[in-house]
Amino acid sequence: MNIITVTCLEDYKDLVVQIKSLDLFWLEPTRHIVVVEDGSISNPLWSQLSSTRHTIEVVEGPGYANLRGWVRQQILKLWVAEHVDSLSYLVLDSKNFFIKPISAWPFAHGNGQGGLWDPAMMTEDSPSFYPFALHASRITGKDIPARVWAPVTPFVVTTDIARNILREDIGAIFAFDKPSEFILYSFWDTPTEADARDPVHLTFWPNSAPFLKDSLEKDVPEQVVVLALHRDNTSPTTRFNVAQLQRQLFG
Repeated sequence: MNIITVTCLEDYKDLVVQIKSLDLFWLEPTRHIVVVEDGSISNPLWSQLSSTRHTIEVVEGPGYANLRGWVRQQILKLWVAEHVDSLSYLVLDSKNFFIKPISAWPFAHGNGQGGLWDPAMMTEDSPSFYPFALHASRITGKDIPARVWAPVTPFVVTTDIARNILREDIGAIFAFDKPSEFILYSFWDTPTEADARDPVHLTFWPNSAPFLKDSLEKDVPEQVVVLALHRDNTSPTTRFNVAQLQRQLFG
């Protein structure tokens, strides 16, 4: 399974931490494709990326200059399917890093998507993703799915499904105030009732409360193998303690 990180120069330090975590905890040697979103591909920092166990390839994504950076990143998580040589691929954000040994198997089998989004998000009363789902439905001609995958990373993408999505008018679909690549993906790969009964939560987002030194033992479920931080809604205390954890794990 290829691993994909769509990133930019601003997130370079986070990406370096992620690569160190993959070296330490991702059990099978794999191909890690780094997609540079912000036009900085000529910066020498990208050529300095290295891994002790995995093959890193740095590619530049198409511009989509009329779209905001975070929206371009969403498109590139699908666009990269044209470069992938595995049946599915694991999408990471730069802010994801691994904290325990893990193989591709839990992501490739069963529900490794990190759970399901509340079905209420796909009703007319939802202020968040329903407007985008309605917009995407009008462009693609596909019905709005009853369930959708949670729009968080890590996220498993079936390569052929992404390639099918790319046949649509991607520019028009993402020309929207609050789009979501994973909500769009759910139009083609809708979660089943079985997925809803037995979700596997492999990621923990320590954003809402301070993340203390002993939080891994007290607060993080045993099956979690990935941590991730939101840039805008994480407390300074949590950021400080997560940085300490990263130094302990990766030096």
